[in-house]
Amino acid sequence: MMKPTFKKYPRQTGLAGIGYSRQSADIKLGGRALGTIIAPNWQTEDDKWSITFRVMKLEPDENPNCDWKNIFLKARFNTYEEAKQFVKDNIDKVAEKYEFHYFED
Repeated sequence: MMKPTFKKYPRQTGLAGIGYSRQSADIKLGGRALGTIIAPNWQTEDDKWSITFRVMKLEPDENPNCDWKNIFLKARFNTYEEAKQFVKDNIDKVAEKYEFHYFED
């Protein structure tokens, strides 16, 4: 069972803090980022949180210089805590289908 950790982004300040008042967070395994819990902002129509993971491409596409891509989950969440719990409960299922691409801090 994988145990993800989460690191929130720094809070926006000034005028940016008005439109982006909530903090997104990196999803990490072993200290390496592999995805993001994306906070809703002034442009988000439904005011819900979303989740994305960076995964290795299963087959080549139009960009031969990059061997990974972002996948966005269809699930949407009312709070950061709901999204975080979803990741904890379902990261093993995602790992069964995809190979994660990690970013170092």
